[in-house]
Amino acid sequence: MDAADMVDDIHPPQRTILPVELILYIFQLASSSSRACLTISLVSKVARHQTLPRLFNTILLTSPSDRINATDIPHASLIHNLWLHPCLLDDTRCPQGSRPCDFLSQPLLTNITNLALPHMEYLNCMDCDEDAHGNQTALSNLSECHSLTIYQFDGLIYIGRRAFEFMTNNITHLQLHGFGSSSDRPSSVVGWCLQELRVLTHLAVPFKELIDSDAVALEITEYQVILMMASTKRLMLGMAPLEVLVMMVDWKSWLGKWGMNEIAESMFTIVLRITLATSDGLVLVEWGREESEVPGRLTESDEGPGLIPGVSDPEADVRALWRAEALGGETIWERAINNASSVRDGPASLQYD
Repeated sequence: MDAADMVDDIHPPQRTILPVELILYIFQLASSSSRACLTISLVSKVARHQTLPRLFNTILLTSPSDRINATDIPHASLIHNLWLHPCLLDDTRCPQGSRPCDFLSQPLLTNITNLALPHMEYLNCMDCDEDAHGNQTALSNLSECHSLTIYQFDGLIYIGRRAFEFMTNNITHLQLHGFGSSSDRPSSVVGWCLQELRVLTHLAVPFKELIDSDAVALEITEYQVILMMASTKRLMLGMAPLEVLVMMVDWKSWLGKWGMNEIAESMFTIVLRITLATSDGLVLVEWGREESEVPGRLTESDEGPGLIPGVSDPEADVRALWRAEALGGETIWERAINNASSVRDGPASLQYD
């Protein structure tokens, strides 16, 4: 035994034992990160119990390879935010061939509050035949869902009675993205939503006309008229008043229209000021600058080094926005409030970190 070992024997290292409550509090703080949350859940049974609600709170099924069978999904009752891919399953077990029905009819999947679907057609799974499924299914699993995002919206289609009642009586917050192949103008969709959805208080749609047209005042006026007429009707019919209509401006498209970031910033602020000055309840929100654009890459050519611009995936952009909101980040509704406040306070431009 050498001298160092003798010293250790005489003066053993001091160890501090933390109270269990403090350890659990540290776990709770660390579990705010999804990656750390997964790691902590593997430490012990106590840590697992502490982190499971956070770990399963938000689930994104983003590719066809996510094969979730009706009896497979773990801790289904802990899921509150759910993103469904359009090709969720390869094998359909639903007697009527409804793939989302296979998933959403799981008995324990009863606490969904925030749902993202590719198309409105997916809502028709709520009108599936209960008799065909038997007694072990629960087709009303969306009874607690009040926030809905359609991320590949392709127009208004016929939806069944239950689906329509769900939209009318449940949905308070609705985001519609896409309109790529839709023959419906966003303005006509806004009109339908405000006339039919009784409890709707927050609505967000893309302001595509602002990108495609130079008649800014005319485009804004159309939505102002729709909003004013619908607000009067909702008041007369005892429907919930609409708190905010968010017109979403895809920043990548907006920047492409104006070419330079400084000009795009200035023009957006001008249009936002015009909107706030002339309408009540209608707010512009830019989004997509910090979402999921693939970084550009350097390349060498005969003309010298250059940068190939990154490629933007619209669905991935919406998914990144939705995920950030679901995990507690700034929502599109909070951006609207912040935009309105910032303009009233008079900044030169609007920036998001």
